Amino acid sequence: MEKKKVKNTTRITQFDKNWILYEDKDIIIVNKPGTVPIQKDSSKDLSLFELVHQYCGGDLQLIHRLDRPVSGAVVFAKHLKAAIPLFLQFEQRSVQKMYFAIVHNKPLLSKGTLLHYLEKSSKYNRSVAHLEERPNTKKAILEYEIIGENENFHLLKVTLHTGRHHQIRVQLDAIDCSIRGDAKYGFRRANKDRSINLHSRFLRIAHPITKKEISVVAPFPTAPIWTSFKPYKES
Repeated sequence: MEKKKVKNTTRITQFDKNWILYEDKDIIIVNKPGTVPIQKDSSKDLSLFELVHQYCGGDLQLIHRLDRPVSGAVVFAKHLKAAIPLFLQFEQRSVQKMYFAIVHNKPLLSKGTLLHYLEKSSKYNRSVAHLEERPNTKKAILEYEIIGENENFHLLKVTLHTGRHHQIRVQLDAIDCSIRGDAKYGFRRANKDRSINLHSRFLRIAHPITKKEISVVAPFPTAPIWTSFKPYKES
């Protein structure tokens, strides 16, 4: 059966100051909605970069990326002097990040480490997970832990050890635990607003100028499902 395209009925046209998780004269960290592209794409929707620039102006620099349907913490530098040390932190993987994901199927183990070799297809903008190394694949490692559950879904805490294209999405799908709303990677239907239930919850960086440690926790999206979970207890 052919999948119906889901229209974006929640187009955002203005920056919302409630997105700000941290700001000073050098950097700004914002809580990206899961309906907004990081940078301009084929849609006519304003990108997060454009929206933040609308607020900040100046020589704004995007430091890292989240997939369009993913929500959560994103770092921008307000000038190049701040951008360069931040780029290095992300490149050297010295930044601490934690994601939360909502899945329908329960993983076989309550916590574990996933190792796959990911093959990216630029033509289809997706990746495929293999259990063994192949030509044109890159090693992908993440840790997950079930931390909550409700009647139909499980809440996973995910920590990345590598940064690959669609990594969390493709690796969870590879263990039959596709993320709620992620029709690209195995979930049965898309969310109405085109977001998926993957959220960049926690971020810790060193300030690029002062070197002071900065930690932010990004509030969950407003969809009621995010607050419906009870702490997970192994039976």
